Amino acid sequence: MLRTIEDAFKQPHELRVIVWEAKSIKSEGPVDAMVSAVPLGLEKKTTDVHYFAKGTANFNWRMTWPVALPAREPSVVLDVFHQDPLRTDTLLGSATVDIKDLCDQVLKDKVGSSLDRVWVECMPAGRACVSIELLTPAEASERPATTLRAPARSPAEFASMIMDSVLDACKKVLGVVGCGGA
Repeated sequence: MLRTIEDAFKQPHELRVIVWEAKSIKSEGPVDAMVSAVPLGLEKKTTDVHYFAKGTANFNWRMTWPVALPAREPSVVLDVFHQDPLRTDTLLGSATVDIKDLCDQVLKDKVGSSLDRVWVECMPAGRACVSIELLTPAEASERPATTLRAPARSPAEFASMIMDSVLDACKKVLGVVGCGGA
């Protein structure tokens, strides 16, 4: 149990960043796109790679960090990269999102605050749609966040889903309701 107001601020709050998508990615042809997020002074985290993106990449990628408030320079740096397995990754665009207002609001109201699905210009080439949420320790424990994405389906599962959809569509077009039976 917390004994003083100071104890409340010693517990880390939770910063959550969701990278939804990147658009207007400019390069010479398709890009193997990924986005990284770095709250000042904390660990860099990166989305998965979207291979052969032609200007747009969808992510739905979640990242979390414990943060101490008040923060000295509350901001999150977003970088859009072209991933190159043979050389170093190429930075395509970058932006710094000021989250001071979020931090101030959480400290003042003692409840979480968020920016939901905002577009951030990552200059010079691209923009990213992100949600940024700052939660109190109690809120973070009540609403645990998953990080990353759900595991990808195997090729066999994916093929089975497609075949089922195609068969259902053919049955509807041909007027077949069911097979066999009375």
